[in-house]
Amino acid sequence: MQRQHSAPSTPLEVTDPEVSKEAQVEALVIGNRLAEMSRVETWLREITIAWALPDQVAFAVDLVINEAVTNVINHAFRDSERHEIRIAVRNRDDAVEIEVTDDGVAFDPITRLEVAPADDLEHADIGGRGIQLIRRFSTDQTYERVAGRNRLRVRIARPPVRDDLDLIGRHALFAGMESTILEPLLAGCEMRSVRAGEIILEPGQINRHLHLVLEGRLEVHLDRLGSDEGFVIEAGECTGEISVVDCRPASAFVIASMPSRLLLLPEAILWDELLRIPRIARNFMRLFADRMRARTQVMQQALEQRLRYEHLQREWEVAREIQLGMLPRRLDLGPEIEIDAGMTAAQEVGGDFYDVFPVGPDEYCIAIGDISGKGMPAALFMVRTLTMLRSELLLGQPIDESLRRINRRLCAENPTSMFATLVIALIDKRTGVLRYVNAGHDPILLGDRGIDYRALPPPRGILVGASEEATYEVACVGLRPGDVLVLYTDGVTEAMSADRRLFTLDRLLECLSEQPARSASALADRIKAAVKGFEAGARQSDDLTLVILRYRGQQPLV
Repeated sequence: MQRQHSAPSTPLEVTDPEVSKEAQVEALVIGNRLAEMSRVETWLREITIAWALPDQVAFAVDLVINEAVTNVINHAFRDSERHEIRIAVRNRDDAVEIEVTDDGVAFDPITRLEVAPADDLEHADIGGRGIQLIRRFSTDQTYERVAGRNRLRVRIARPPVRDDLDLIGRHALFAGMESTILEPLLAGCEMRSVRAGEIILEPGQINRHLHLVLEGRLEVHLDRLGSDEGFVIEAGECTGEISVVDCRPASAFVIASMPSRLLLLPEAILWDELLRIPRIARNFMRLFADRMRARTQVMQQALEQRLRYEHLQREWEVAREIQLGMLPRRLDLGPEIEIDAGMTAAQEVGGDFYDVFPVGPDEYCIAIGDISGKGMPAALFMVRTLTMLRSELLLGQPIDESLRRINRRLCAENPTSMFATLVIALIDKRTGVLRYVNAGHDPILLGDRGIDYRALPPPRGILVGASEEATYEVACVGLRPGDVLVLYTDGVTEAMSADRRLFTLDRLLECLSEQPARSASALADRIKAAVKGFEAGARQSDDLTLVILRYRGQQPLV
């Protein structure tokens, strides 16, 4: 059926000529005034009741339309004249489709989806908050400019039916997860059945979904005909993960080699909901690692083929994206502690990482480390290390016991024999007390009132991932107002000059003690400039990572 809730001067066109045959359609035309939103609310309430939409779908429809129309009213028109905004909602068996059109200035929200990262909505660009919410609560979004009008189409998939949950729960990504936990998380996901020979992804296509293969089999090829060797994606595996991570178009054809069923996970749900669950994050990285091993075998069989080169390049890029994506984006420890942290990446993917997060009302964890090796194995091991670091430290156990547990877990699941150096420090911003453990990492440097720097004696401990029987000791120091801590990786001390000399710890201490720095960031800039000058044009061979803290609190209570 189709019902028009107002009397516009021209009928609202239904852009899909077949839609009325297979779906219910409702349409509304309003003016470009915020007062009109009350009509929209009433109209939506009638629709959701008449169509008996599930609560999750009804909520998403209401939110998407409100955000889209409000954005249009607030930002699309540059004059004070009355303009029409047309809204159409289509109720299909598998999804609810929304279309919003207006004759305002050309504005493509799809290209603006990155203006406000999901964890920074308050600092979004114009319309950014609404755009991010639309992206978060819908399955697909498309935009086009047609005959002088903006046309935004949004698709909200109905949640998988309960009969599908058992099938979904058997996928490797959800191993060990209860269906009662999965059901609300997958409410915004789409089940899709594909025919043999159907193209799922193709080069240049924008992909914002992780495709889980529940039944059937897919193949990946460089050309549509599948003339290259390619590789197979079986049930229980996934595809589309690289373009979801690096936000670039697909680089190959993904084709169903037999009738298959897929679950499409929107990237917003993947990043914001699923990967925040440690078990799913581990499963995802295991799938990723398995895929890397499978691809390596294919590439070894076809060294001269273009597929090997292109996918290898993409994997290195994804490894770097994973590494950078795991670093904290915001560093705010309150007025008591000034902090600056960052990594200057080498051309090759290294294994440096750091993290800063609260573990109590007045206590923060500061960690820095370096994974052995480079590339995808180092990136995957880093993700596991950081995931374990947060999960263990937030339990509130003694810091040495937390490190011991992290080490044992890394040793137990370490098929590539990776290891890492690691420093974990807990600082109480109220008292200035610093407790720390060291697993074979470079020593922490302490600057007395930011002037005389020395290396703090590292407590006993070996690399994590090397031996399950390793134990660790805790050291403690009291900070005074003005004291500075410098945590760093060997990309600083082992930076190499053109004549193959090392920068060394002594040079770092000399650089720090030249004169008091006005801020933590100024001190970091001084160190990086000194290293760059020492290299004198030589190629940077390793990541350079620094975490610098200046304590501004009260006198220590120890």
